[in-house]
Amino acid sequence: MNVLFFISHPIQYFTPLYKKLAEEMPNREVKVYFLSDETLKPVMDKDFGARFAWDIPLLQGYSYKFVPNDAPRASIFNGFWGLMNFRLIKILKEEKPSWIVVPGWQFFSYVLLLLIGPYFGHQICLRTETPLKHESHKKTLAHRLRVLFMRHVVFPRVSKFLYIGKENKAFYQSYGVPEEKLVFTPYAVDNERFRSAYVDYKEKKNILWKELGIPENGVIFLTTGKYIEKKNPLDVIKAFALVQCPEKHLVMVGEGHLRAEMEALIQANNLPVLLTGFINQTEITKYYAAADVFIMASGIGETWGLSVNEAMNYALPVIAYEQTGCAADLVLHGQNGFIVPNNDIKQLAARMQEAGADKDWREKAGMLSGELIKKYDYNVVVEEMQRHLT
Repeated sequence: MNVLFFISHPIQYFTPLYKKLAEEMPNREVKVYFLSDETLKPVMDKDFGARFAWDIPLLQGYSYKFVPNDAPRASIFNGFWGLMNFRLIKILKEEKPSWIVVPGWQFFSYVLLLLIGPYFGHQICLRTETPLKHESHKKTLAHRLRVLFMRHVVFPRVSKFLYIGKENKAFYQSYGVPEEKLVFTPYAVDNERFRSAYVDYKEKKNILWKELGIPENGVIFLTTGKYIEKKNPLDVIKAFALVQCPEKHLVMVGEGHLRAEMEALIQANNLPVLLTGFINQTEITKYYAAADVFIMASGIGETWGLSVNEAMNYALPVIAYEQTGCAADLVLHGQNGFIVPNNDIKQLAARMQEAGADKDWREKAGMLSGELIKKYDYNVVVEEMQRHLT
């Protein structure tokens, strides 16, 4: 059976996977249907507070089509009703029975696919990000109704649940999904691209520090992500202020509406913190290569945190909040990093202090990060899909 992906829009993390699947599955057609083309041109991102377009190829190496969006307020940024692609019905009818991969239920069009796909002989694969540990925080009536809808209407129509990690698997199991329907398709980034950049840069840190305006001495802590509440950038700055490492530096790659508060906090404490603004994909590799420790202080809403995958390809130890979706998979506490209770600034500072003070530990932890991330790779996704989607 062929494999058809239905996805809201071209996403920089996923398009290399489609290319890999097309290369490794020559006996099947692998096709991607995009429900919007918004990310192919400069677009205003509300969280970044900036207009940008990704600077890496998003449409090379695989077969794809764009499906017209019939929504009255058509946009991936307009919530559930922002994608209403009624021509999906015609597509499902015309495509021969295939495995169709749907990444969730957050848009009307995704729910449409989940409900009607089986009527046209297709097998549904559901690949969402949802971690179980975030579900206990959702107590609204809307959430309870959604749980009933998924349990009794949607999930019985799904043939395979493509889980991305431990917490995502636990989420499906909490709905009673049996083991034989669960397939491990780890959340991954383009490890080959990031690892290649790491090899190129790892002996050139002095050059990178000078190019990026980072002081050459001391320990460099790095965060990457939007300056928004979910990412807790103020927590990181407050914790950094408590760290007593000599020649400490904090680099925060990103942009967002919390910038003014961050700048005020930095100025009030006279801290050596660099706020870079938005950095695109081809340039962000330099910041990972220049860093010593990576911090992911995200809370509820960070269903995975692919920046952690990126950082681990640069042999960086990771300090992560426990609510970060990937923490259970990618951070072995005390070995390649530390897991910290959410919003515990003193604990975060203590772990930053510990990592910053021990260069030998950082090197060992970083080497382990580099080994662990090999299991979270596109090649593993391809292997598992070939084995289970027969």
